[in-house]
Amino acid sequence: MQRPYKKTFIVICALLLILILANFIFSIPYYSLDAVEFQNLDRLQLSARYSESKNGEGVLIATDITHDKSELTAIVYELTKAGYGVYIFDFPSHGNSAGSLPFHLNTGSYLAEQFYCAAVSYSQLENISIENIHVIAYGQGARAALQTASLGFITPKSITLVGCALNLSGKTQYDFLNYSVDNTLSWVENINGYTGGCEYHLISSSMDNVSTNEDNINLMQKLSDTSIAVNANSNTVTHTTVRGVSHSQLMSSNKVTKAIINKITEISDISYTYNNISFIKNILKYSIYALVFAASYVFYLMIREKTTNTATASDAKLNAFIRIKLIFWLPNLILMCLIPLVLYLLPISYPYNDILKATLLISYGILMLIVYKFTNFDNNIGKSFFRKEQDTYKYAGIIILAAYCILFSLISLSGISSIFAVKSRWPWIIIFTLLCGVIFFIDEKERKIKCRNIKDNIKLICVNYLGCIIAPIFMLILGLSDTFLELCGMFIFIILLLIIEKILNCFKSPTGINAAVKAFLFQLIILSHGAMWIK
Repeated sequence: MQRPYKKTFIVICALLLILILANFIFSIPYYSLDAVEFQNLDRLQLSARYSESKNGEGVLIATDITHDKSELTAIVYELTKAGYGVYIFDFPSHGNSAGSLPFHLNTGSYLAEQFYCAAVSYSQLENISIENIHVIAYGQGARAALQTASLGFITPKSITLVGCALNLSGKTQYDFLNYSVDNTLSWVENINGYTGGCEYHLISSSMDNVSTNEDNINLMQKLSDTSIAVNANSNTVTHTTVRGVSHSQLMSSNKVTKAIINKITEISDISYTYNNISFIKNILKYSIYALVFAASYVFYLMIREKTTNTATASDAKLNAFIRIKLIFWLPNLILMCLIPLVLYLLPISYPYNDILKATLLISYGILMLIVYKFTNFDNNIGKSFFRKEQDTYKYAGIIILAAYCILFSLISLSGISSIFAVKSRWPWIIIFTLLCGVIFFIDEKERKIKCRNIKDNIKLICVNYLGCIIAPIFMLILGLSDTFLELCGMFIFIILLLIIEKILNCFKSPTGINAAVKAFLFQLIILSHGAMWIK
């Protein structure tokens, strides 16, 4: 082993442990909340976290779907310091909650039912009236809170809607498969003039594609319409725009958290000095992931000398091979559209945004597997893919997988608990691991046979993961900057998986095991919600 590498690795690991410990400390406010459960209208048990009020007022928090509630540890810290009671709940199939979410026209109404059940549960648990509860809701949770309030089921002290997933611009982007327009929904029409006597605070981001400033201005006008308003003189509607924050970052943004706390304490007439825990925690999170990358790469350099070069340096021209592979991306576009469409119609316990991300890997993998298995593509090169590998250590992959699972659990406790707590999600985790593993398997096999140097490896990687390159560029062209950041984050972690592949190869782990390890870690990352931009 190289001594400089060893010393560098020890230093990086020491820093990583220090930052992980600091991350634990900053997460204490959330994990100190009591874990409670309540039943929804379907008699499913939904999970929540609760703390008792010290000032006679409470705060009900609804998260965005595909997000875990522990992302809000910073705002919990601020609220509890100010004396508020806190109640955060998970929607079905999120966190520790049972059930699944439908991806259909009734998704919004179903979420509104869960929000109403949570509001009733909190009021009874705290023995506090709804009029003394502030509502903070994000994304789809904000839409659910607004729907519940517009129908007159709740009249809280205030409602803060952050990135409310309500489209009032006449577009169909939020449910395009059903061609629905939010303006035509009866409850949306009922918003006009009904504010229930409470204050509304709308928060949007200049980078938010889900809840644009235009949508929020239209919503503000609806809520401020005094022509048929109830107790109009007591209602105020304000709108705050935050800069440089995407929709996926709203729940952890320091700017957003500060705006929420300042507004709620102002409404309650409480003097409170805001801390910057969310700013510090975000720096910790990104620093930890940077160190994970660095530690993985340095560890690979440490053991590189043990690596046996398995590349055969085929005489076949790599560029010609790549041109043929690129042609297969044309029929692959059909699969890329078909797979999400089929899964959209199924009530599965898996975040739909994560299905879309996984599809970028799954579709091309399936297509190339069929090509290699049932054709003589490239002089029947596929035959060598499925032969049993000699001189391998199959347990190395399991050991590396366990190590990284432990590491990710230390970084993002919330993400690990949300994955392993929901039994109904496990079959889909296994299915998506197997499906994503196909492209990881084919990609590694191709590079072992075809590539002689780093340049060749980069070429083939770009072809095999072309969807992860094109998709963010396409989203940026469409002006969907938030989605662009999400997909860029996914590609960053594919690079991490390729570093892990190098480590596995140093330990002579078979390609099939390597593919399974990388595919499972990929699911772990996109589901954990602790990864940067992966929400």
